[in-house]
Amino acid sequence: MCLELAKAYPNLNFVLQDLTERLDQAKLEVWPLKYPRALTENRVQFVPIDFFVDAPVSGCDVYYVSLIMA
Repeated sequence: MCLELAKAYPNLNFVLQDLTERLDQAKLEVWPLKYPRALTENRVQFVPIDFFVDAPVSGCDVYYVSLIMA
């Protein structure tokens, strides 16, 4: 979802929060392949979080939460 928003709205910045291994995959594989410009422009931050322990980054204008149940 954030990739599509980043492409459509070049003035938005993003803070992605997830488990460390998911963030590593996003930072090293997904974003460089699908939209590297957002990385070079420093529009994306990758912040690890354990949703059962930590609070989300404060001060964001919008929070999008997606739950994938297996």
